[in-house]
Amino acid sequence: MDGSSVGLAKAQRLASTRGVTLQATVAELATFVPVPGGVVVLEAFTPRQLAFTSGGPKQLGALYEPEALRLDLPGIAWEVLREEEIELDEGPLHRGKAAVVRGLGRRNE
Repeated sequence: MDGSSVGLAKAQRLASTRGVTLQATVAELATFVPVPGGVVVLEAFTPRQLAFTSGGPKQLGALYEPEALRLDLPGIAWEVLREEEIELDEGPLHRGKAAVVRGLGRRNE
């Protein structure tokens, strides 16, 4: 699930080249309802990303804090949900330091 059809098309192409099947949905995180028992793998930019030039949204409403995700997605049992500063290398417009939140969780039954 991603809010960007362009990002999902890129993910579909990558999955195809690696022989992986990917079911992708364009949706907004705030209204997306994961499948019961499904796995949520999340990477999103945090508000600290605004200090970097490595891409990502420039609107605060499209940037996420770990605690806000816990509150907004109460049906997810997070195994990992943490903020990290990483080095992006995802193409010419997405290179350099970045502030992200990464998560791994499952939908509560």
